[in-house]
Amino acid sequence: MWTIDLSNGDGASTQLKRTGSRVRIGRDADSDVRLNGWRVSRRHAEIFVSNGNAFIRDLDSSGGTSVNGARVKTHGPLLPSDRIEVGAYALQVQWLSRAAATHHPEPEATLGGAARSVLMQRPCAALTAAEPKTRPVQAHAPSQAAREAEPAAAAPPPADPTFQWRRVLHERLLEAFDVRRVDVHRMSDAELRTRTENLIGELIERLPEMPSTIDRQALLAAVRDEAIGLGLLEPLLADPSVTEIMVNRADEVFVERAGVLERFPLSFTSDRAVTGIIERIVAPIGRRIDESSPMVDARLKDGSRVNAVIPPLSLKGPSITIRKFAKRKLVAEDLLRFGSASPEMVEFMRVAVEHRKNVVISGGTGSGKTTLLNILSNFIPRGERIVTIEDAAELQLHHPNLVSLESRPANIEGKGQVAIRDLV
Repeated sequence: MWTIDLSNGDGASTQLKRTGSRVRIGRDADSDVRLNGWRVSRRHAEIFVSNGNAFIRDLDSSGGTSVNGARVKTHGPLLPSDRIEVGAYALQVQWLSRAAATHHPEPEATLGGAARSVLMQRPCAALTAAEPKTRPVQAHAPSQAAREAEPAAAAPPPADPTFQWRRVLHERLLEAFDVRRVDVHRMSDAELRTRTENLIGELIERLPEMPSTIDRQALLAAVRDEAIGLGLLEPLLADPSVTEIMVNRADEVFVERAGVLERFPLSFTSDRAVTGIIERIVAPIGRRIDESSPMVDARLKDGSRVNAVIPPLSLKGPSITIRKFAKRKLVAEDLLRFGSASPEMVEFMRVAVEHRKNVVISGGTGSGKTTLLNILSNFIPRGERIVTIEDAAELQLHHPNLVSLESRPANIEGKGQVAIRDLV
């Protein structure tokens, strides 16, 4: 018999009882635990018994399944304290064998010997149970080969020991801001930083159960950066060896170093934290991102280019791609040194620019269009005036007589749009 404690993002919770050696989780009407939400697949995951222990297996879902913050394919044995995340829902499960269950009878566990299907409404709604419907439960005992393979495949990647504490503190910090009616928009950066650090310090003191091995100051800095800064992006942006940062979802972060992609070991606490970071990136340049405008191009203060996409366009959760801008100004000699162009090609481009010829630069993503244009701009005579017009300002021209213009999208009311054509 299964005891399943189920809660959603609003904190509402319920306890379910199920029988049988397998319990299916998903949006499908035949699921034993039926959940709603765009991050929940029709057949999302299943919990099952193997050698007397409970395991969970992700059924190739689009949103993935996590245990204690780490995304898993198969994980077990499950402990009653393990937190399973499916979309915006959290589950804690406990398995009692038939012999053990007879000593602790649960009248609600079955209905006429059959399992009940519970429909979980969307995350912002209250947790409600649908009308019970009977359906025989087929207990499929795993084969011997499956029993041997499942525990071996269950090893998750190393988890961040501070992840759960970062998540708890981040949620409580947002609650504290709401309760105290803190208007962050009226604060200066320094005042907001100080106020946030003081609040986080108070919250940490209220968690005596936190292990003494965790660095309190490092934890405070991590929560602060995620709440009012750019979170995990801060150290990556400061790392000169990182050329590109890719956030596929809250728990999938990749970086590019010297042309090689690698998985970053840390993750954000939630999709909400990633969305908050996107909003803080786009707000200073007058852009917005929401369900009506779920994709945006932006830039950071150092000129790094940002592309962000949120649901429903991004199926796995909010995503961010940052292509860092080179700290050093590149010149034509760099093209020769890299072997990207011959001396004759560089001379031809210099003559074309000096004689005001029209030049079209095209290429795929990451092929170096902006880099080449920045280099060609060095050939423009100092006595000329330059006007640049972009939909997302990316050019970094080093010229004394320069005007940089950027188009502007419409606001939420559909007003205020300034198109490139208008600027031309």
